[in-house]
Amino acid sequence: LRSNGTQRSVLSRHSDMVEDVSFSPDGKIIASASRDQTIKLWNLEGTLLHTLHGADVIKADNFVLGVSFSPDSKIMASANDGTVTLWNLDLNNLLKRSCAQLNNYLQYSSNLLNDKHHLCRP
Repeated sequence: LRSNGTQRSVLSRHSDMVEDVSFSPDGKIIASASRDQTIKLWNLEGTLLHTLHGADVIKADNFVLGVSFSPDSKIMASANDGTVTLWNLDLNNLLKRSCAQLNNYLQYSSNLLNDKHHLCRP
């Protein structure tokens, strides 16, 4: 929400129910945990930075129940049925990997507004 209470953005890239959402203490990242067996990391503008999924997150027959950040925002914990996984969050590396995957789309897609083609440029 913006300071006047209006909606800022909708983060809608999950394919099933979202179980938990957490803001990092440094205010830079939002993590969403879903029944689609993924954790998605977003920036405050609503851009998807990275998706943790499949065997990286949990056993194939369980979904992610919750996520939480350490006080310094460098570690994230995710929980599912009987398991807690700790993640080392090197956000610079995650952003580089995500931008590498999106580079052609961001440069050449006619679906993007012109001011969005630069999102992953230094």
